[in-house]
Amino acid sequence: MNARVLVPWKSVSDALGDMGGLADGSLTVEVFTGDAPGPDDLGDVVFFTVPYDRPFSTEPIPRLSGVRVVQTLTAGYDHVAALVPGGVTLCTARGLHDSSTAEHALGLILAAQRELPRWVRAQDEGRWEHAHTRSLADCRVLIVGYGSIGSALDARLRACEAETVRVARRARPDEQVSGVAELDGLLPSSRRCRRKPAACWMPGGWRCCPTAPWSSTSAAARCSTPARYWPRPRPAGSVRRST
Repeated sequence: MNARVLVPWKSVSDALGDMGGLADGSLTVEVFTGDAPGPDDLGDVVFFTVPYDRPFSTEPIPRLSGVRVVQTLTAGYDHVAALVPGGVTLCTARGLHDSSTAEHALGLILAAQRELPRWVRAQDEGRWEHAHTRSLADCRVLIVGYGSIGSALDARLRACEAETVRVARRARPDEQVSGVAELDGLLPSSRRCRRKPAACWMPGGWRCCPTAPWSSTSAAARCSTPARYWPRPRPAGSVRRST
């Protein structure tokens, strides 16, 4: 019986094709970009790579009756888990986006501390202003969601001489990581401390702390109500996750 592998880019298909596939030719590699719905017949697909950020990325998943592995190109998988059939291995791209996402997050927090949007607006209006802004050095930053991306962000913040407070779903004392249940206590203690929190990274995006005037995800988001933004418990199921 022939089996198919679906990948999102022709370059990947060509590279896998050059490897020869199975010696008997029973495995073929085809491209599914996610720009349009998948083909009607998907019963022989055994490995499916979810295209990255395309309108029909996940459309074929419920129709993959013979799939064995679903591979995402994102670190998160909540948008896919409920669609994957029971008993199928779900793999994520944990680690792939660490550097780029941490770099982006650091850029956002520096822009907030140094009020870069203010200076850009002044430049556009031809105004020369002089004002003092806040340094990231000596600030306390809460990182809520301390996985591989949070760890990469931690290293960059410490290079800027910021103090970091690590929070994850579960406490990891050996890594100096507090559990999310302790978050309500960490925020007030930070506000009483000489070093005030600037912002925090939470699953799904940045959230303002009381001393930060912005949020890249929602202007109404505030760290003082963490339960509102923490992911809901995952539904029980038989999907196996591999990273």
